[in-house]
Amino acid sequence: MSSIDKLLLQGVRSFSPDQHQVIKFEPGLTIILGPNGTGKTSIIEALKYVTTGKVPPNTSKNQWLFDPRLLSNTGTEARVSLRFKSKNGKFITATRRMKVENKKKQTTFKEIS
Repeated sequence: MSSIDKLLLQGVRSFSPDQHQVIKFEPGLTIILGPNGTGKTSIIEALKYVTTGKVPPNTSKNQWLFDPRLLSNTGTEARVSLRFKSKNGKFITATRRMKVENKKKQTTFKEIS
């Protein structure tokens, strides 16, 4: 049986673009618990994005990434990596990288990989 091993988030919503956060999924049931605004929904959205390439409904790709203006930057890069164990026991990693840039009141989104 396939299983999720870990998820790496960087630069998505409230997850900082300066350092990555890793969530380790243990065998069995994993419960994501925390106060409002701490990124629980962002974790589920990241799982969907890394596996399908789809951003959350009613959200543009620019809005889904960390807002670079919060750090007085013109752009930011984001990364979502999912490592899972295939049914034959091999570990496989899927990664999606994105970049958003603000130039002259125009925001552009680009998928890097």
